[in-house]
Amino acid sequence: MRICADAVPDDGLFDVTVVGDCGRATLLTVFPQVYKGRYLSHPKVSVHRARRPRA
Repeated sequence: MRICADAVPDDGLFDVTVVGDCGRATLLTVFPQVYKGRYLSHPKVSVHRARRPRA
C-alpha cells in the first residue's frame, strides 16, 4: 500500500496522510486506489509534510 505515495525516505521530512470524514461507500471506492497511490487527489484526503512533527 502506498499510504504516503509521494514520500521520499531520505529527504528529512515527515509525511502524514489524513483521510477526512467519509462514509462507508466512499471508503470502499477509494481504498483500492491506495495500492497504486492514486487516492491523493480525492477531496477528503490531505497530505502534510514537516521537518518536525508537532501536536
